[in-house]
Amino acid sequence: MIENAFLAFNTMWAASNIYNQAPMAASLLKKHSSKVSEKKKYCPDFTAEELPDFHMILAAYREENVLPYTIENLMKVPYKGQRKVWVTLETDDQKTQEVACDIMGNYNDMEVLIVDETEGMKGKPRALNYAFRHISREVKEKGKEENSIVGTLDAEDVVSSNLFDEVVKKIKVEGHDAVQGVLDMANDGDGWKNTMMRAEYGHHFRRRLPASAEWDLPLPFGGTTNFFKYRALERMCESNIADPWNRENVAEDFDIGIRMYMENLKSDVALGSVTKIEHPRILKTGTIDSVTYEESPTTWGGWLRQRTRWQKGKIQTLKEIRSMKAPLKKKAISVMECITPHMGPINLAGISLTAYGYLAGVDVSYLSPLFLYNMASIGAHSALNGIGYYEAAKNDKNKSNLELAGKAITAAATTPFYWGLQWVADMRALKQEYLDRRNFWEKTTHEGRHIDYIAKAPRSETVEGEIKRALVLSK
Repeated sequence: MIENAFLAFNTMWAASNIYNQAPMAASLLKKHSSKVSEKKKYCPDFTAEELPDFHMILAAYREENVLPYTIENLMKVPYKGQRKVWVTLETDDQKTQEVACDIMGNYNDMEVLIVDETEGMKGKPRALNYAFRHISREVKEKGKEENSIVGTLDAEDVVSSNLFDEVVKKIKVEGHDAVQGVLDMANDGDGWKNTMMRAEYGHHFRRRLPASAEWDLPLPFGGTTNFFKYRALERMCESNIADPWNRENVAEDFDIGIRMYMENLKSDVALGSVTKIEHPRILKTGTIDSVTYEESPTTWGGWLRQRTRWQKGKIQTLKEIRSMKAPLKKKAISVMECITPHMGPINLAGISLTAYGYLAGVDVSYLSPLFLYNMASIGAHSALNGIGYYEAAKNDKNKSNLELAGKAITAAATTPFYWGLQWVADMRALKQEYLDRRNFWEKTTHEGRHIDYIAKAPRSETVEGEIKRALVLSK
């Protein structure tokens, strides 16, 4: 009996590792085996009238310290088309309201919204949905439903100067319905946990997500630098019979990525009980090569609250997959995607259980091939974290090659210890979801530390302009 339990766990463990690694391996093999270099699609020089209107939702709560930098930087990113920033705030956040209203006096293409408190749980999903309804009215009044893009940003973000160009190329030229930018937790100088977050972000957004998009797997959005065709979000409203983002999910970014994947069906979608809307094609998601700099939590308490919320959101999505209307194959793949963020604790559990089996004298010799593969996967996970850190930080001028290599090796070598901390967050998320049965948004505090770090470290020409602007603003 116990042998069967060991076999079942190791099989599930191996399946999770294969799902995680196979797309990246396949993309790497495809890249190196291709004899003809892949040509990038030419991006026409659109006129201002031909370019899509951008509607940027910036949901903020108690972000009065970082909001001015974010908006100033965003407004200076070059774009000859129309854009508008919708800053969405809570009623009990007077300080951020005052700061936002002061900033609004400098721009015609900015609006401040105060969320209706009666619309469910306080948090980012409620703010995004509230802003989208306002955007929808404006888009329809202008008749721009077919040429509008809705983006989401976090209140502390410092975006790159190629942001709008990359989005236009992917959405308007290449025909994607939604795209995700590269996120970089730039304040790795604040300690080991910040180094580890930069490493995992480097791997996730620079390697894993592009591979997932290439092989038409679910694209779990990262909460910021997400851009959607207006029509795609409208379609998600029809599918959810309410709003684009799940208002009860505390990881609404991940959730909408799974729902978009499930929505990729050539079928009719019921709209209430009155009529049906036919969608003749699937939704296409992808990634863009534009970096947004963010700040990872500077305290352990902040890290734990943020990570708990992320993990709880994945659990909430996993619970809902069963009721989603989709083929079994899509459901199975979506389940694997929901499991992937928990790979750290799963790896630790696998090591512990298999070690127990050997020490207790249980005959687990038949598990050797599976166990060896899973152990090799642990090495691969760790190495990819180290590579992820290197790729994210290699343009930092304030780091010597020796420091860069040292931190990359540290990130790889200490990944299993980081999984132990993730296990604590997982347990806390499970407790909140199943024992406490409490659903609430745990706020992440931002100090603007990433602005200081990237201001001292401009090496990339792509980001040099906005970093200099951040320096000017911070004086």
